Order: sequence, then structure tokens, then C-alpha cells
Amino acid sequence: QIHRPGMYDMSDNTWFDPGNEATHEEELAALRRGNFDLVLDAIGNFYGLKSLTVYGIGIFALSQCNVGAPLHRDGEGTDVINVLVAIELVDGADPEFVISDEDGRFGEFKYEHDVGLVIGGDV
Repeated sequence: QIHRPGMYDMSDNTWFDPGNEATHEEELAALRRGNFDLVLDAIGNFYGLKSLTVYGIGIFALSQCNVGAPLHRDGEGTDVINVLVAIELVDGADPEFVISDEDGRFGEFKYEHDVGLVIGGDV
């Protein structure tokens, strides 16, 4: 399944989700083999959450984003979060995420191998 929501008119934000339960189960098995439960435990401990579960896995693609475009958030006011990890890195590239508002720059994030970004909900 391909998702391209209309609310992202200021970017080419697109993501791909598994189209059926069998594919989703294979993705969960791959996460188990990669010890992703350790990542979930660490996130849960950091945010004081007693248990976390993976209910969706997808590939998120973004190649352009205009100034002022909204940051993707799932479940505002909830504990729903996204863990973003890079699939491919470009040597010497600028940070992939620059977070700012009309008053200025808050910060930036540069993907690294084996480092993820947690966004969404109230985190």
C-alpha cells in the first residue's frame, strides 16, 4: 500500500506499508532476528512506558520539503511514536532533518549508521 496524504502539499512525503498480514508477520520476524525488542525496551525505559509494541512497519521516502511543512506526527496526545532509521546514507550530505519555526532554528538531525530518530505522539 502506498500512502501520500494531501496534508503534505509542501513536501513529497510518501510511505509504503505491507499490503497484507503475511508480509507484516515477516517484517516482525525480521525485527525479532535483529533484536529490535532491545530498542523497544530502551525507548520504553526512557519515556517511562511499561510496554511497547510494533503495529506497523513501512518505508518512508522524502526527497524535498519546503520551509514551513509540518513534521509528520502520529497520535498527537498519545504515546504513539515512530522510530526512523536510515536505509541508505549519502556521504557528506547536510543534516536530513532541520527543525524550526518562523522564529528560527531549533536543531537538526543527521542520520548515522545504527542510530535512529524517535518522533510522534508527545515525545
